[in-house]
Amino acid sequence: MTTKVHVTCPETSHWNLIVTTEDQVWDADAKKMTGVWAATGQAPVVLKPTEVHETYIHSSRRLVVSEGDPVPAAG
Repeated sequence: MTTKVHVTCPETSHWNLIVTTEDQVWDADAKKMTGVWAATGQAPVVLKPTEVHETYIHSSRRLVVSEGDPVPAAG
């Protein structure tokens, strides 16, 4: 099953968000997932306040969301 995901950096955030997509590693010899996660090769997405990232995940894909650089102070 595939799920559409929207990640939004809040308007009031003091930090940018970094969104990384990872896939579970497949062991072809054992014919099963290994439980190890690896980056998909897609560049991480950096969201500034109010920006939205839309992507799709499924049972062997996950999103990792972390804090990025601080948002510069206005003024």
